[in-house]
Amino acid sequence: SGIASGTLHRIIGGIFTISTIGGAVVNIMLDPILISVAGLGAAGAAIATVIGYGFTVLYSLFIVKKKSSWLSVSVKEISISGTFQWQILSVGLAATVPNIMQSFGVVFLNQALLPYGNDKIAAMGIAIKISLIVLMIIPGLTFGGQPLFGYYFGSRNRDCLQLQVVSMVLVGLIMLATILFQSVGMALPALLQ
Repeated sequence: SGIASGTLHRIIGGIFTISTIGGAVVNIMLDPILISVAGLGAAGAAIATVIGYGFTVLYSLFIVKKKSSWLSVSVKEISISGTFQWQILSVGLAATVPNIMQSFGVVFLNQALLPYGNDKIAAMGIAIKISLIVLMIIPGLTFGGQPLFGYYFGSRNRDCLQLQVVSMVLVGLIMLATILFQSVGMALPALLQ
């Protein structure tokens, strides 16, 4: 849902990071509640993840309904030819495989952490989600930087182009380092107990 909502929001002018961050925040809030308070363990983490993705989908549908004059969420208005459906499926399937593999990875990680207790699962889930929030900002920087890159390249302004690239890389590295240290700092105490 993250790839589709991001593309959709860029097309119709919405802010795709809100849906992704919102889903992550919902997941982060529900993880400790469902894992420890409700005593659901790994199943609670999975339920929290599904609810977080559900938020992302619902927010995307809201954006389509409220902000798009040419897209609709009405089932009655869907008419796609068989050939076009196959093309959509072939492109969508390629984008779906990494998401499916990531989901399997999370399931295996939760199962591996299960013998160490529910709080370890919650801590790792929160650390991963916080990391993903910052990692979603990095594509935002690259999408935002593309017009500048094109402008500087087209005008043959190599100095500004080089400064722009170096600035983007530095900002990305600083953000990545910050979130990694923060995530490890949050998860390490729970994992070491």
